[in-house]
Amino acid sequence: MDVEVASDPQPSLLLTLPVETVVHILEFCEYEDLVACTMTCKVMKEVVASHDSLQYILALACAGLTKDASDLNPGIPLSTKLA
Repeated sequence: MDVEVASDPQPSLLLTLPVETVVHILEFCEYEDLVACTMTCKVMKEVVASHDSLQYILALACAGLTKDASDLNPGIPLSTKLA
């Protein structure tokens, strides 16, 4: 059985969206899904690594918490919460 590999792969439809839109979509993901996204390609890894809201979800998971349970002070900026 011969399998052809495309020499010029099409970019993912998700990656054609503005970064802000991709981040907003990813904010609805669970931490396991964010980790999986970082393993798909360099662009997704950079998107997750460079946005505080996504890093916050991962940091909460590392601490055994969830976003809903820990967001008692929504007025505090995420960059402060991550520090």
